[in-house]
Amino acid sequence: MIWENLSCRFRHIDEPEHAKCKFDSKRQLESETIAVFEQGLRSIFREAWPTAVIKAKEFDSMLQRRFVDGCFDHVLQQFLRLHARNADFETTVGKACQ
Repeated sequence: MIWENLSCRFRHIDEPEHAKCKFDSKRQLESETIAVFEQGLRSIFREAWPTAVIKAKEFDSMLQRRFVDGCFDHVLQQFLRLHARNADFETTVGKACQ
Protein backbone atom coordinates (compact mmCIF):
# COMPACT_ATOMS: atom_id res chain seq x y z
CA MET A 1 0.00 0.00 0.00
CA ILE A 2 2.78 2.44 0.88
CA TRP A 3 4.67 1.59 -2.33
CA GLU A 4 1.55 2.16 -4.41
CA ASN A 5 1.07 5.60 -2.84
CA LEU A 6 4.69 6.48 -3.43
CA SER A 7 4.62 5.32 -7.04
CA CYS A 8 1.47 7.33 -7.70
CA ARG A 9 2.96 10.39 -6.07
CA PHE A 10 6.35 10.25 -7.80
CA ARG A 11 5.33 8.56 -11.03
CA HIS A 12 5.73 11.67 -13.14
CA ILE A 13 9.41 11.96 -12.23
CA ASP A 14 10.67 8.83 -13.95
CA GLU A 15 7.76 8.17 -16.30
CA PRO A 16 9.57 9.67 -19.33
CA GLU A 17 12.68 7.65 -18.48
CA HIS A 18 10.61 4.46 -18.29
CA ALA A 19 8.95 5.35 -21.61
CA LYS A 20 12.38 5.88 -23.21
CA CYS A 21 13.33 2.33 -22.21
CA LYS A 22 10.05 1.05 -23.64
CA PHE A 23 10.69 3.00 -26.86
CA ASP A 24 14.21 1.56 -27.20
CA SER A 25 12.93 -2.00 -26.82
CA LYS A 26 9.64 -1.69 -28.78
CA ARG A 27 9.26 -4.48 -31.32
CA GLN A 28 6.42 -5.41 -33.62
CA LEU A 29 4.57 -8.49 -32.46
CA GLU A 30 3.95 -11.25 -34.98
CA SER A 31 0.20 -10.65 -34.78
CA GLU A 32 0.52 -6.84 -34.92
CA THR A 33 -0.13 -4.91 -38.13
CA ILE A 34 2.25 -2.23 -39.37
CA ALA A 35 -0.35 0.44 -38.52
CA VAL A 36 -0.80 -0.78 -34.94
CA PHE A 37 2.97 -1.02 -34.46
CA GLU A 38 3.44 2.50 -35.81
CA GLN A 39 0.73 3.95 -33.53
CA GLY A 40 2.21 2.17 -30.51
CA LEU A 41 5.63 3.55 -31.33
CA ARG A 42 4.23 7.09 -31.67
CA SER A 43 2.38 6.78 -28.34
CA ILE A 44 5.46 5.63 -26.46
CA PHE A 45 7.49 8.38 -28.16
CA ARG A 46 5.04 11.04 -26.89
CA GLU A 47 5.32 9.65 -23.36
CA ALA A 48 9.12 9.63 -23.52
CA TRP A 49 9.55 13.06 -25.12
CA PRO A 50 6.34 14.97 -24.33
CA THR A 51 7.62 18.35 -25.56
CA ALA A 52 9.37 17.08 -28.70
CA VAL A 53 8.26 18.02 -32.19
CA ILE A 54 7.99 14.71 -34.04
CA LYS A 55 8.64 16.38 -37.39
CA ALA A 56 12.04 17.66 -36.19
CA LYS A 57 14.78 15.84 -38.10
CA GLU A 58 16.42 14.42 -34.98
CA PHE A 59 13.21 12.89 -33.63
CA ASP A 60 11.94 11.82 -37.04
CA SER A 61 15.19 9.94 -37.54
CA MET A 62 14.86 8.25 -34.14
CA LEU A 63 11.32 7.11 -34.95
CA GLN A 64 12.33 5.84 -38.36
CA ARG A 65 15.28 3.88 -36.98
CA ARG A 66 13.21 2.33 -34.19
CA PHE A 67 10.43 1.48 -36.65
CA VAL A 68 12.77 -0.30 -39.07
CA ASP A 69 14.70 -2.10 -36.34
CA GLY A 70 11.49 -3.13 -34.61
CA CYS A 71 9.75 -4.64 -37.63
CA PHE A 72 8.97 -8.32 -37.11
CA ASP A 73 9.70 -9.32 -40.70
CA HIS A 74 13.45 -9.36 -41.35
CA VAL A 75 12.92 -9.22 -45.12
CA LEU A 76 10.90 -6.03 -44.63
CA GLN A 77 13.67 -4.63 -42.44
CA GLN A 78 16.22 -5.21 -45.20
CA PHE A 79 13.88 -3.72 -47.81
CA LEU A 80 13.38 -0.57 -45.74
CA ARG A 81 17.09 -0.25 -45.01
CA LEU A 82 17.77 -0.31 -48.76
CA HIS A 83 14.84 1.66 -50.12
CA ALA A 84 13.97 4.08 -47.32
CA ARG A 85 17.30 4.93 -45.78
CA ASN A 86 17.07 8.59 -46.84
CA ALA A 87 13.32 8.84 -46.29
CA ASP A 88 11.47 10.36 -43.36
CA PHE A 89 9.39 8.38 -40.88
CA GLU A 90 6.08 8.86 -42.72
CA THR A 91 7.54 7.73 -46.03
CA THR A 92 9.20 4.71 -44.41
CA VAL A 93 5.90 3.61 -42.86
CA GLY A 94 4.22 4.10 -46.24
CA LYS A 95 6.80 1.87 -47.95
CA ALA A 96 6.34 -0.76 -45.25
CA CYS A 97 2.59 -0.80 -45.85
CA GLN A 98 2.97 -1.36 -49.62
